Amino acid sequence: MRRRLLPLLAALAPLDALGAQPVARVALVVDAEPAVPAGVVSRCEGDLIEILEGSGRYRFLAPSLVDERLRGEDPRRACGDDVACWQDHARRSGADVLVSMHLTAAGEDVRAHLRLATADIDPLRFAGLVPRGGGAPLTIVEHMFLDPGTLTVEGPPEAAELELDGEAVVALEPLPAGKHQLRITAPGHLPAVTTALVFPDRDTALQVTLTPVPVEAATARRWTRVAAVAMLAGGVGVALAVGVAPASAYSN
Repeated sequence: MRRRLLPLLAALAPLDALGAQPVARVALVVDAEPAVPAGVVSRCEGDLIEILEGSGRYRFLAPSLVDERLRGEDPRRACGDDVACWQDHARRSGADVLVSMHLTAAGEDVRAHLRLATADIDPLRFAGLVPRGGGAPLTIVEHMFLDPGTLTVEGPPEAAELELDGEAVVALEPLPAGKHQLRITAPGHLPAVTTALVFPDRDTALQVTLTPVPVEAATARRWTRVAAVAMLAGGVGVALAVGVAPASAYSN
């Protein structure tokens, strides 16, 4: 079964009003060419954090913690275009998303090169100009993290019921980018709960395998029901035996 998901309330409320969406942890690594003023670097980093944390969908890990986990390595320099290396750095960071922001001089402006990596996907690349005199890579940041994306769930039986961030879901519409919690239930199977990261303008495929209810557990439940019915039937028989006696029992 393949399903693409949308919270039922999305048609009635703004995307940001879906308060049950989990918060994704972000590890940020920033570096810049010497020609880029330190003030521009600080402004870009601060604006990036402000935009994403202000959305309520992301929380940044402390830079010292990220530096410790990555052992001071800059993934851009260490990995280049090595996908496995980026995924390893994302895993080591302990975050849901690893973001590398590299700033380079571009005439009177600054170009921001951003890469987004997780432990499971190929790194995504974005780039855009940042005016030196003010502003931040707002368009890039919003496109990278805040625009809607889609989620395709593969694997559950056709009879499966899905909940996304605590709400029942239907198909074919985009979701807010970021981290989402998915709960899947189906008759005869144990429920499963997992999380998925949705990226803007992309479809995230999530493979889900439900575990059938163990035969022993199912048999035990059937025997419990049979025993309950037997007890009920026995109780009725006793009541009849006590409450209804042959007429000869009262004759002299």
